[in-house]
Parts: sequence; C-alpha cells; structure tokens
Amino acid sequence: GSELRVYFNDPGLAASLDVSGVHVEFPRAGYKAGEYKFRANKNNLWWALVEKHGLRLGLN
Repeated sequence: GSELRVYFNDPGLAASLDVSGVHVEFPRAGYKAGEYKFRANKNNLWWALVEKHGLRLGLN
C-alpha cells in the first residue's frame, strides 16, 4: 500500500485535525522537517483533499 502524507505549517489546522481524530506529527524530524512543522499520515484525508477540494500533488 501507499502512505499518503500532508505537510503543512498552520497550527490552527493541526488543532482542527487533532479534534477530528487525525494524528498530527509535531515536532518532527526527517523529510522536509525544516520546511514544514506538521505532518498528517492519513490516506483518507489525502484523498478527500484531492477528490473533494481539487488539490493536487505538490504545492497548493
């Protein structure tokens, strides 16, 4: 299977996702750690962003 990740810097979004039951990693190390503060690893979230909100791979 694949691991679909969402990287972002908005602490408000991190709090909203956490309340919704999505685990958000912070602080983090590794890939893009210096560029993005938060990471969510949830395939359903990723697909919802693509299919329902028109986001795409890369910067949006």
